Amino acid sequence: MGVLDLAKNIPPRGKSPVKVYNAARLFELKRRYNELLAREIKGEQWLDDPKRTDEEAQRWMPEFQKILAEINAILNELGVHGTTLDERMEGFKLDEHF
Repeated sequence: MGVLDLAKNIPPRGKSPVKVYNAARLFELKRRYNELLAREIKGEQWLDDPKRTDEEAQRWMPEFQKILAEINAILNELGVHGTTLDERMEGFKLDEHF
């Protein structure tokens, strides 16, 4: 790549900045989804614990609903790129070098 290409901010052949952005964005969405899925599973177990009082459960329900809403938003965004049932249920296997 020559100096003029750098000056004009033209990507090297075969390297689209949109694809790089998309790969980075997809990685971040999947990473965040995995984080939220772990919280959702823990929250569900906590809420389902028979020792939990209704008052305790009600106090944490808004936070649990925020987690579910963010999971849904991520799945809606990922829907364009497709996800499997296993990925939705168990999370994504991530390659750190997306």
